[in-house]
Amino acid sequence: MVDVDRLKEFIRKNLRATLGLKEISTAFGKDPGDLDRAFRSVEEMTIKNYIDIKLKEKVQQRLADGGVKGYQIARELGFYSEQSFYRWSKRVFGSSFSELRRRIHDHPKD
Repeated sequence: MVDVDRLKEFIRKNLRATLGLKEISTAFGKDPGDLDRAFRSVEEMTIKNYIDIKLKEKVQQRLADGGVKGYQIARELGFYSEQSFYRWSKRVFGSSFSELRRRIHDHPKD
């Protein structure tokens, strides 16, 4: 049996763009497919989706703090390159990084 709460805590503590199912499954001594199925049965999403959500939250938080550049966020979150960060950002947010920055700055959290 997989302790999904423990798994989520591991992801939070080791959160970075390069964190993947293989590394997680090695840390837990479980088969990657079994681990992902167990996670999906409880959280109704894959581990990759969960990692993307947590990375997305981190990006939004950093942008809300203000004054941070895309390349700085990319480095902090462990992306291989700025370009991979910008492509990821476009995929998960559905808009370019500059559009995302503008949206967050125009509508800061109250």
